[in-house]
Amino acid sequence: MSLRREFQQVRKTFFPRWDRAKVWKCRKVYDFYGAACCCFDTKEVKVSVVGDNLTLVLIHEICHAVGGTGHEEKWQRRMEKVAVRAERVGRSELAAQIREEIQGYQEMPIITAADVCSEIDVAIESLESEATLMQVAERVGHKFSISPEQVLALKGFKAAFAKRRRCRK
Repeated sequence: MSLRREFQQVRKTFFPRWDRAKVWKCRKVYDFYGAACCCFDTKEVKVSVVGDNLTLVLIHEICHAVGGTGHEEKWQRRMEKVAVRAERVGRSELAAQIREEIQGYQEMPIITAADVCSEIDVAIESLESEATLMQVAERVGHKFSISPEQVLALKGFKAAFAKRRRCRK
């Protein structure tokens, strides 16, 4: 199934009241570190991996569109609601995968801005000195399973990036 058709099917089956005006789009990207991300500014779900778990990836990202950034309680509640719906429509394996993902985030240690900023040097080093802010945000976000937008929103990240870039020149 194509990405576009799968996105429409997931929207119709699991999020029938979300985005009725169909403002949100989904597209395949090739220059991204991670499976997918939810971009609020462009109203896009960007997917880099299309495969067996595409439905789960799309559900995960649309739950961000509905429940906001992060994998905290609001996002987890929305994922659980989709798991219940999956069971109702006979997709018990998908429901189990969703609950497994929720549990994984519940067991994940809390990541601080300091943890993320400490990874800036590693990211700059691996990307070489001309790394852009977005490239570093993508690399750091991938390490911590958060979107580049979430990395950029962390207090002090941009300043820390600028300081480290100046020090490397």
